[in-house]
Amino acid sequence: DAVVTDQGETFRGTDAIDHFLREAGSEYTYTTEERGAEQVDDAHWVVAIHLEGNFPGGVADIGYRFTLVDDLITELSIG
Repeated sequence: DAVVTDQGETFRGTDAIDHFLREAGSEYTYTTEERGAEQVDDAHWVVAIHLEGNFPGGVADIGYRFTLVDDLITELSIG
């Protein structure tokens, strides 16, 4: 019952998230670098990510917003 949201699209459940993870950005070559993490409260974290690659614009700084329940990611919002 986990949920991932990226670029306005929402993916729910194991199969949809697995497909998203295999396909997202697969047409580009890029590197990622974690720039920091912040615990917002007991269940929420934000991780700052820096991307560089051959995608449009070539550089992006984004946040991964996680919701954790019983040490499992139940929701991830990318952007």
